[in-house]
Amino acid sequence: MTSEIEQLREDVRILKEEMEALKQGPDAIRIALHTLPEAIAECDIEVHQLDKKIDDVLWRVKIREHEMMKKIYSETTGDGKHKYPNEKLRDAELDLRKKGDRERASLWDQYQRLKIDREGIKIRHDLLRNRFKGAQYTASLMTKGA
Repeated sequence: MTSEIEQLREDVRILKEEMEALKQGPDAIRIALHTLPEAIAECDIEVHQLDKKIDDVLWRVKIREHEMMKKIYSETTGDGKHKYPNEKLRDAELDLRKKGDRERASLWDQYQRLKIDREGIKIRHDLLRNRFKGAQYTASLMTKGA
């Protein structure tokens, strides 16, 4: 995923260079206007592919998170039911920490880290998408103004 982000950054850098070329003169404008739509289309395809990969990762994380919640709740209550309101989970966590059950408390900590990681992935994904949209918008303004 890091290589895709680096590639997207490189594409945005190329777009910026092409926008700078627009400021150079009539010949540069014709060249840049000719290549800019292709660069934007390639960038758009890469963002779409990256979106798919990120969605796949988030889906796998969500499944893992769900499995961990079921395991935490069923091991804590011992009744095997997998309905887990937040209050019961919070109480279960407190009970685990009071009893000193390190294995289950560790499982709870892993679940919390997984949840934070998932949110971090979503935030980075949104930032990346917004940067691309900003570059795309700037490029469209430059082509309209020329």
